[in-house]
Amino acid sequence: MQHHLAKLKNKTRHWKYDPLSPVRYVYRALRTLLKWVLSVIYLIPAILFRVFGFSFPPFFTARIGHLMIEPDCYVKEMRLGLAPERRPIILASKRNVANQAAISYWKKYYTVIASPIIAMVLRPLTWHPLTTVDITKYAFDISGTVAFPRIQALWEGRPPLLEINDTDKRRGEKCLERMGVPSGTWFVCIHSREGGYTHSANDEDLNGYRNSRIENYIAAVDYVIARGGMCIRMGDPTMQRIREKAGLIDYAHHPERCDWLDLYIAANCRLFLGNSSGAFIMSAVFGVPVACANMVPMSGIYPFSANDIAIPKLYKERSSGKLIPFNQILGQPMGNFRATIEFDRQGIELVENSADEIRDLLVERSRRDDDPGFSYSEEDELLQQRFRALFRPGHYGYGSKSRVGTAFLQKYRNLLP
Repeated sequence: MQHHLAKLKNKTRHWKYDPLSPVRYVYRALRTLLKWVLSVIYLIPAILFRVFGFSFPPFFTARIGHLMIEPDCYVKEMRLGLAPERRPIILASKRNVANQAAISYWKKYYTVIASPIIAMVLRPLTWHPLTTVDITKYAFDISGTVAFPRIQALWEGRPPLLEINDTDKRRGEKCLERMGVPSGTWFVCIHSREGGYTHSANDEDLNGYRNSRIENYIAAVDYVIARGGMCIRMGDPTMQRIREKAGLIDYAHHPERCDWLDLYIAANCRLFLGNSSGAFIMSAVFGVPVACANMVPMSGIYPFSANDIAIPKLYKERSSGKLIPFNQILGQPMGNFRATIEFDRQGIELVENSADEIRDLLVERSRRDDDPGFSYSEEDELLQQRFRALFRPGHYGYGSKSRVGTAFLQKYRNLLP
């Protein structure tokens, strides 16, 4: 995982002589040598674990999106017959897990080792060729087509792997009532990525392009409230506070906020309205519909499954102020840019979705569930096909069955070929 992050950072760094380059070269060489030595030392334990059917998938547990989607895909892949049946073990040292409750839920399918000492001793098995699993293919292969759209498409029609347990149901209902959500009230989760979560300026140099303003989600909030529902703003305390409004709960700053409640809320909302952040995966793996705005890069617009819809950020030329056509974006490397500096170098400004566009996205996804007679017109399907036809093998979301928001495609049909 760190190898892939290092590749991205190197790709986006302006070239200049670095006096520490020789030191870094020696460090990498020593690290490679150490891994080779450890592979030999761990050969016998690795053979034994392999013989008894164990595997050690190196899940990226420090980010909630990866913590949810990677274990989900691995189990589904085995049950679909796409991967050999193994008895997987997750090494989940407490200091390196985004959500401890999520780990508890995965115990239904995995043996979890939380002890930092034991996890450290067994860590080499997560990359030993006899016991490791290639998990980068599920969602982290930023240079190619990932596997999760295909796996979710094949899983379609089956129940989700996870469901909230009875204990969390009872205490979750009580917590929501204390927060101001009356029993039986339906609600929608809202999440808009900001840069404070990682507390790392370096990470924002890479990922700041994924951020968006929560203010543009308020029109969607108003729509939910007008229909008798409530909205719960997800996130963490580093996010800016939002203006108080009847029917809107800023859970990101709420004293009740905790790991298990994060999952309970995400699993029990009617819909999760998110963006280019893994938070929406908390809902998706529990089978909750997802609508995502401000998705970027363009090749990664599709969220999770056929149940979901999304709209992307627009690409605009800084020099001319003109929006870049979709086929031009997806026909060039810019369609898969993965760092803020890449967009800057290319002279591209990313345009966030407007409040109306985000509201329309939520309205469409809501109508699909609420209106028994809902269907798409021939024109809508044609626009959908024209957009999907731009995707090729090698694009991140190629093969996904998710949809792009209908109103968005109608509004920007001039950007389609």
